[in-house]
Amino acid sequence: MPTERIELVYKFEELSDKAKEKARDWYRSCIDSNDFDTVIEDATRMAAILGIEIETHGVKLMGGSTRQDPCVWWQLDGQGQGASFSGFYRYAKGSCKAIRSEASSDTELHRIADALFEAQKASGYQIETRITARGAGYWNMCFSDRDGSIADDRLDDVERALRDFAKWILKQLQTESDYLHSEENVDETIEANEYDFDVNGNRI
Repeated sequence: MPTERIELVYKFEELSDKAKEKARDWYRSCIDSNDFDTVIEDATRMAAILGIEIETHGVKLMGGSTRQDPCVWWQLDGQGQGASFSGFYRYAKGSCKAIRSEASSDTELHRIADALFEAQKASGYQIETRITARGAGYWNMCFSDRDGSIADDRLDDVERALRDFAKWILKQLQTESDYLHSEENVDETIEANEYDFDVNGNRI
């Protein structure tokens, strides 16, 4: 025969300090890649200004439909820490001015745009490359240089700038991760969502 059990329910602010830590650990464990969507959207927008067209791949949703996500891969911890992307790069006229207008205080993006422009200028604005990536640490670039007229050092400059852009993406992701996992944000989000816990801080 079933028996009735009465269990006290607590809001986050009512928990002990030890129970609050357990509640924070629960919330942090729920943070996943979807929480970084705005960072990736911003990176894709900056990429387009620089002349980088980031490819997309299909992701199946629970309802059976499919959405297209940017082909940006990253890992924020461990030995494989890094970021990469798949797509195509070609010269984008006015990119140096446009990136300064869009991200006026981001000097690293300004530097990357300048490096790409200088390499393109020295090569007659003919450098194009396909970029493929499998995971955060694997890269391959295939430059289009049919007559071999583009100097290797100019191609190296472009490759270096594109890799620096991937490092820029990683830095934005790390900054967002630090914010998402911060005690201030975790506490604020838990309280705003009015989650319920038991006395030990376990989510109910």
